[in-house]
Amino acid sequence: HYRTPYPAIARERILQPLKMTSTSWGIANVPVESAAVPYIGKDGALQPANEDPWPNYGWAHADLQTTVGDMNRFLQALATGKLVRTATLEKLWQPQKLSGGGSNFFSTGWDTTRSDGYTQVGHDGGTRVRARLAYKGTLASGYWVFVY
Repeated sequence: HYRTPYPAIARERILQPLKMTSTSWGIANVPVESAAVPYIGKDGALQPANEDPWPNYGWAHADLQTTVGDMNRFLQALATGKLVRTATLEKLWQPQKLSGGGSNFFSTGWDTTRSDGYTQVGHDGGTRVRARLAYKGTLASGYWVFVY
């Protein structure tokens, strides 16, 4: 539609306005020593988790590399309507009705769950990062950002 590569559009419309200066495309741009390391509790101590080996392109969806701080800025901008109107997001994040009568928790690229009156939306990015927004009622009534 824009006749421009996606990374250029994302930089212009999202990364630059939100000052997401630690976000880039491509594994070559991220020194291995600065990548997140997952840990598990084992034998009373934290130890690096034995991950399934993933090829470099599998580290992040769309080959996007970011930091916890930039992810937080993105999710807060999303929750406050700076990128997309919150009413639009809340509508998009509704469970999708399936042809068999059930519903699907995964809609528009985000998984959505509801528990105790709270809505949680998010996505797991590759093997190392998960991000969630949680809110009760509407985003306007308050929200929480979790990046783990």
